[in-house]
Amino acid sequence: HPHTPLDPSLCYLCAVERCAVVVPHHKKDSVLDEANYKPVTVLPVFGKVYERIALMQKSDHFEPIFHKYMFAYRKFLSCSTALLTLTEQWKEELDRPKIIGAVAMDLSKAFDCLPRDLILEKLEFYGLSAKSISLLRS
Repeated sequence: HPHTPLDPSLCYLCAVERCAVVVPHHKKDSVLDEANYKPVTVLPVFGKVYERIALMQKSDHFEPIFHKYMFAYRKFLSCSTALLTLTEQWKEELDRPKIIGAVAMDLSKAFDCLPRDLILEKLEFYGLSAKSISLLRS
């Protein structure tokens, strides 16, 4: 898609310690529908290092909690590994012989619809500290 000059009203600056510019990034479909955009944060180097450290700590915390077949947002797991796993399971079931069925859903916009407070509540339920929740809330 062609790049157009960015409307300054679509960007904003965060607190100084986590200074960032948030820019709309087109995901797919019509460029005229604002629901087809997601906010992308442009961070300075310090912010990127801070974000990376936080990600490593959160990944270590959640890894034992995640189901073994949850492939998103995990190191060494992706859409490709999910498809390979499914294909192998289907082949095993067909060898028995069994009937295989699948339902595919596009959940790419589902996370955008979740209330922020609900996400923070869930993170607290799964053991994130009050300081971590406070940081994410800010």
